[in-house]
Amino acid sequence: MGESKEKVTCMHCTRDTTRMIRITCAECPSSGADRGPVVLCIECFSTGVEDVPGAPGHRKNHAYMVSDCLSFSILDSEWSADEEL
Repeated sequence: MGESKEKVTCMHCTRDTTRMIRITCAECPSSGADRGPVVLCIECFSTGVEDVPGAPGHRKNHAYMVSDCLSFSILDSEWSADEEL
């Protein structure tokens, strides 16, 4: 449990998605993305963004995963946000 120390940003608009629902491309990690897997905020994903810096092969029809973003603590350090809710 506990709070994640790593900041996660949308690779298109650079919005901080650390504590937000975000989309991770399931195909781009092995296609040569410079900065690791392609991560998009919900807004960029919903508009079908394909222009992702560092991942020229990313396409809107790629398989994707909804990332777990509720592993941080809210009230009690022993419980994660998804457990609190």
